[in-house]
Amino acid sequence: MEYSIPVPVKQPIFDLYHALTSIPRKFITKTIDFKALRKCDGIIRPGETTLILAPPGHGKSLLLKALAGRLNSDKYCKGDIRYNGLTFNEAIKKGWYINKLAAYVEQVDIHIAQLTVRETFEFAVLNSIADIDKLPIDEQAKRRLNAKKKAELVIESLGLKECQDTIIGNEMVRGVSGELFAELWTV
Repeated sequence: MEYSIPVPVKQPIFDLYHALTSIPRKFITKTIDFKALRKCDGIIRPGETTLILAPPGHGKSLLLKALAGRLNSDKYCKGDIRYNGLTFNEAIKKGWYINKLAAYVEQVDIHIAQLTVRETFEFAVLNSIADIDKLPIDEQAKRRLNAKKKAELVIESLGLKECQDTIIGNEMVRGVSGELFAELWTV
């Protein structure tokens, strides 16, 4: 896969006098295609954890956005990304939720400061269930109970029992440590 970004570039226009004196008279703006991703090939199998390493500015976030289907691939992308053998559009037509197969979380997380760590996990699990409000009441109750159990498992597995009832907080409200919460979401 390759991904190009159109970048505007100002170029000077010279007439004979200005060409000889090397003083540009005016500028025109052209766009060039900057190749942000080049020759990216790979397979990520279900259930695998994949680590992507590169220096800053080398396209890690762009690659992850492409995998999550967040780029306008029609115009600037050459090649394709396949989900279980299907392109993005084919998977959508088949009724698949691409955001369930691949997701991209922005580098700056936004949390509800007044929720506790446990409530935040429960909220995340409940929001991953598509159209929960359209389910029958008894099914909604089962899903909510299941969300509580999943949140408990994650809290236990990450060793967060001691802070599970502490609010998340933000720059205005004191809560769990920023480092602790960053670790919590990167695992």
